[in-house]
Amino acid sequence: MLKVPSSHDPDTLLGMDLEYDSKNVTLSQRNLIEKGIELDGILNCHPVNTPLSVGTQFKEATELEKAAFEKLKINYRTHTGILNYLACRTCPDIAPAVSILSSFNNAPGINHWRQFIHCWKHLAGTIDVKLTLWPDSKDTSKAIQHFTDATWADEIETRLSRSGSIFFWKSFLVSWNRLIDKINNFGSNSKTKHFDIKAKWLHDLKKNNEILVKLIPSEAVIAEALTKPRNQ
Repeated sequence: MLKVPSSHDPDTLLGMDLEYDSKNVTLSQRNLIEKGIELDGILNCHPVNTPLSVGTQFKEATELEKAAFEKLKINYRTHTGILNYLACRTCPDIAPAVSILSSFNNAPGINHWRQFIHCWKHLAGTIDVKLTLWPDSKDTSKAIQHFTDATWADEIETRLSRSGSIFFWKSFLVSWNRLIDKINNFGSNSKTKHFDIKAKWLHDLKKNNEILVKLIPSEAVIAEALTKPRNQ
C-alpha cells in the first residue's frame, strides 16, 4: 500500500466542502450554489422560505407557455440536473421540489421555469446551511430507524403519488430517497401479487418483534420533508 503525501487534511469530498472533527462530519456545496445563482442571473434576489411557491398546482405546459419558455433558449434539463445533484448530496430539503420540477423535463413551460427560479431563491437564503452528520453516543440501540411518508394522488393530471424515506442509525443520517409511484389505479393487477408475499414477510417480522412499527402524528413526520415542499 502506497501512502499519498498531503500538506493538509482533506477539505473536499466528491465535490462537496468537508469539515470534520472527532465527533461529526459537515458537508456543504456553497460554491456550486453560488455558481447556480450566477448562472440563473439572480445574484441580487430576495431569498424565499420555501423551495416552491405555496399552493402552486403543477400542470403540463400549454403551447403558449412552452413558446414563452423556448424564447429564453435555456436547457431546462441541465438546470434541473444541477438541482438534483444538490438534493442528492447536501440539500435534502429541496428533494420534493426537484422531483416535481424534473417531471417536466421533456416539455417545460414558462411557469415551470418561474418555480425553478423560486427554488434557487430558496437556496440563496439557505446557502450557509450545512448538512451535519454525527452519531449519538448515548444511543445504545443497534437498530436502524426508517421513517417514511407519502402523498395521496397529488399529481393533478396523472393522479400519481410521491413517497419519501429517510434512514437513521444512532441518530446518524444514513440515507434518504424519494420517488413517484408507478401505479395510479386501484384495480387488481397480476403484477402486484408479490405484494402479498412482502406483506406476509413484514407481518411475521412485526409478530416476532423484529421490527417496531409506530404511527407518528403528521406534525412529527420527519420524512415529510421529502414529499412536500414546506417552510424551513
